[in-house]
Amino acid sequence: MPSPPDKYTLPPARGGRDGGGGSFRGDGSLAVRAVYALDVLTLVKRAPSGREQGVKEWTSSDRHHLRMLRELLRRDHLTGASWSYALRDLAAMVGEALNASEAMVALYSGSERGWSAWARNGDRVEQRDIARHGSLSVLERVRETSEPVLLTRMADGDLASESILRHRVTSVLAVPIWFWDVAEDRPTRYVGGCLYVHRSDDVPPFSESDIDLVVDLTEISQRTLNVLRHLSEVKSDLEEARYELRELRRAAADRFALGKFETQEPWFARHVIATLARISHADKVGIMILGPTGSGKSFLAQAYHYECPRRTGPFVVFDCSQVTSSETLAAELFGYAERSGFANAPEKGRHGAAQRAHRGTLFIDEVGLLPPELQARLLSLIQTGSFAPLGQSERAQVDVQIIAATNEHLEALVRQGRFREDLYWRLGEVVIRLPHLNERAADIPLLAEKFLRSACQRFRRDDIAGLSDAAVRVLVRQDWSRMGNVRGLEHTLNRAVLLAPAGATRLDASDLQLSALSLAPPPESAQTAPRQLDAEQGELSSRELSSLLAAIRETGSGTAAAKRLGISRGVLVWQLRKAGLTIRELLRDSSAS
Repeated sequence: MPSPPDKYTLPPARGGRDGGGGSFRGDGSLAVRAVYALDVLTLVKRAPSGREQGVKEWTSSDRHHLRMLRELLRRDHLTGASWSYALRDLAAMVGEALNASEAMVALYSGSERGWSAWARNGDRVEQRDIARHGSLSVLERVRETSEPVLLTRMADGDLASESILRHRVTSVLAVPIWFWDVAEDRPTRYVGGCLYVHRSDDVPPFSESDIDLVVDLTEISQRTLNVLRHLSEVKSDLEEARYELRELRRAAADRFALGKFETQEPWFARHVIATLARISHADKVGIMILGPTGSGKSFLAQAYHYECPRRTGPFVVFDCSQVTSSETLAAELFGYAERSGFANAPEKGRHGAAQRAHRGTLFIDEVGLLPPELQARLLSLIQTGSFAPLGQSERAQVDVQIIAATNEHLEALVRQGRFREDLYWRLGEVVIRLPHLNERAADIPLLAEKFLRSACQRFRRDDIAGLSDAAVRVLVRQDWSRMGNVRGLEHTLNRAVLLAPAGATRLDASDLQLSALSLAPPPESAQTAPRQLDAEQGELSSRELSSLLAAIRETGSGTAAAKRLGISRGVLVWQLRKAGLTIRELLRDSSAS
């Protein structure tokens, strides 16, 4: 049987000793380490008990060396993934293996923080206290030279330092610990620590074979230490991200809570807010929000999400209007499989909106623009709770609640065959219709004050206290259906605050910078014609009809209802007549109920 080699080496890594440090150099893969471990264990098991013919007998130092390597390989520092425990355990093991008076694993954290160490007794030692356990000058020499250091009192005058004399040290052995970023393919290595031991009093000094043992122990363990350090950083980052996510969700829930959704319009409170509040206890309700652009569909969807049982899950927005290609739209919704083969697809694949919304809510905006082939796949997702990413036949299971929204007339699209009727009914178990902002005239001052406070905080204009009465009147008279509705009101206030002159305490009508062309026409003149035209063409929507009925019942007068709606009493009578109703019948039914 061959005698053991002087050093137990792997094929040298790129850059030689300076690149990796020490005799145990390799690519650090599990396969290489496993082969090395097997070789060590095999040598230990086959170690001869005596002298065999033609074979040199192993020395006690050789046997001790292999026994310590086997002991280290049997250590499990990854299961618990404790960085501090691994450092303490390594210091204790090396101290025992070398019969050292003191042993510690020291780490260097830069010039500002300096050295810190874990001693063999488990103590955490800061730089100011390292001299109580060993020699700081030896640690610095190892860091500067990147080489092991062996000093004895007889041969080296360096052992005359104060800390060495205090501990009556006879011999010091220190070996560099190399660190690198395990997440990089070709990491840069650097000396970031040191394994330090010393002997005191009458114990014989360390020998060259002791250097071999400590170098091998260090170079095996430093791979585990690098992985543990990376896991420690990942754990810290993950905890910080989780904390930030909890705070963001708490802030979002506070901002979007239905209970804080203020409105002065009885119709909006009853048919929108109250309806959503009634169904918020249920899970996975198909909700369709219909309304013009800027009317607050996405805001309302988030408000419902943070009120329903899925409030702790993600809220993912999928906007069908942002993508024109059907393939890209499918990829955004369902994602790419790993090595899908699609152009521009990541090799490792990518999750789509459906996967990211798992255990939460998927908000599909402008669903009326969804191509027919994707309508079928969306219907399958709703019915089966599964989908197949692009480039994969195997289906992935997800748990999502879907809220859809559009400014399209979906009923007309269904009649035209451009939108699947079965998908329409699955998405619209509950249909919420949002009006133009002008039809919520009582809410405009409230919304304006809210947007003003937000803009003042955003642009740091604490000097602006509010809006003048004239400014509020102008905002109420605007034709917001042509100016983006609620979103347009918010942009108007943002612009006004941003451009307001220094020292302004209240924003006046002139500060809003609104064109006279955007003002809504007087109720008794220009607005009458288009309302009459709509009535004559029979295009009164159910939402508009609901607004008329609510206004009559709540005011108890056709004249008062017309004034609230901003139309003439004649237009109101004509529109009701086209629906087969009269003001008198409505008031009589209201009194009877």
